Amino acid sequence: MEINSHKFDVVVIGGGPAGMSAALWCAEVGLSVLIVERKNELGGQLSLIHNPIRNYLGVETANGQEMKQRFVANLTCLKIETTFGVAVECIDLERKVANLSDGRSFEWGSLIFATGVRRRSLGIPGEKEFVGRGVLNSGVGEKHKAEGKTVVVVGGGDAALENSLILSDVASRVVVVHRRAQFTARQEFINAAVRRSNIEFMTGKSTISINGDDRVRGVTVHDISDHTVSAVVSDLVLVRIGVVPNSELLSGIVEMDRAGYVIVDASGASSAANVFAVGDVAHPLSPTISTAVGTGATVVKTILGKSN
Repeated sequence: MEINSHKFDVVVIGGGPAGMSAALWCAEVGLSVLIVERKNELGGQLSLIHNPIRNYLGVETANGQEMKQRFVANLTCLKIETTFGVAVECIDLERKVANLSDGRSFEWGSLIFATGVRRRSLGIPGEKEFVGRGVLNSGVGEKHKAEGKTVVVVGGGDAALENSLILSDVASRVVVVHRRAQFTARQEFINAAVRRSNIEFMTGKSTISINGDDRVRGVTVHDISDHTVSAVVSDLVLVRIGVVPNSELLSGIVEMDRAGYVIVDASGASSAANVFAVGDVAHPLSPTISTAVGTGATVVKTILGKSN
């Protein structure tokens, strides 16, 4: 995409709800802004939400795709530059330059990091190889594939238990494999799962491989207490073991916590001058659309205050 300038008041890295909110407020207060999005469209993780969204004040949508369309429509009449399908490869703090993967570079007065999080992977044999051949990307979006099948769900948090409940509506058997003895999910999810006759629990066991031929046929688990190894026959596998922040680009540039989340103050400012972080990449305690949108607005007000 042809960009009309190579220097912006603000460059936003990431086009999810936090990045879109920040860009909207930049346009609202008269700051020139560029969104750099590595995917080919705005929306971020909204595209991964297949269930109805009812917890964003004043707006209810059938899924994340509908919410994304509403957000994007809100930006179309504003003076916001965007570039898609490229990533920021490095940041030069002294020169205030962001270098892109396609060789272009842009100068910025302030940099807003809005890269969100990604799903944590197990990093075991078969996990990548069987995507689309038995390893599911979404319990809601691919629920139809589980009809009459056996599904292994790996994880013990809200996402794992909630997806187990969703899949158990159609699956003949759901086996929840969790490496700890206790689940970390909300009690309401645990209680509901316990009541389902077709949901089984394997706690204290880690999943060490996903097995199959032309498709998934099962998983191998390791008992953490007695170190025995056993096989679980399964048609499908869904991994839900949390998320990790997309913060690698800022490694060595700003302060982060042990999990890799960017540490920011109440205004969204990081430890590096003129570098800010908004949304999930900096707010693990409240990874919501509302938090993303709110922090996007807050950081722009901070930038505007500094520029006046």
